[in-house]
Amino acid sequence: MSRNKRIDLEVVLARINHEGPGALLTRGEVAALIASRVMDDHDSVRSARNCVGMKLDRSRERGEDVCEGGLACRPDGRFTVDEIARWANREYPGIFADLPTMPRSGYVSVTEELSMGQLVKDDALPGSVEACHELIKQMRAAHDRLLADTQAERTERKRKLVENFKK
Repeated sequence: MSRNKRIDLEVVLARINHEGPGALLTRGEVAALIASRVMDDHDSVRSARNCVGMKLDRSRERGEDVCEGGLACRPDGRFTVDEIARWANREYPGIFADLPTMPRSGYVSVTEELSMGQLVKDDALPGSVEACHELIKQMRAAHDRLLADTQAERTERKRKLVENFKK
């Protein structure tokens, strides 16, 4: 493949729209597509493409690990539009939302462990208004008992301090 080949972005976008998320793009096409949208006034087309190309290479080296920002690549070096859309939306949020993607699915196993002797607490909310009122009354009574106990402890502590100072 020749280097510095001129890439027509309109042709690339037309091919993406025609083939959908499974369309295959070369590294140069991907770099040109992304650079055209993220370059600023200080960049030249070449420097923007080089910068994006280096980011692509670093992400490809990370492999398929999505959490690490990796980018999956086919054995022939091309990328699918779906993979590029996922990566580009992560690197440059909101700019590449128009690229077609495929739904992603995965399997998750959720387990919970309880050790022997661990207290299992089963909380359930009351199902009726009357039961709610009864629960509120119980909570108020417990609150009042705690306040009374706290006040009694403070009084006893103060009494002991006064006795200590009298000695």
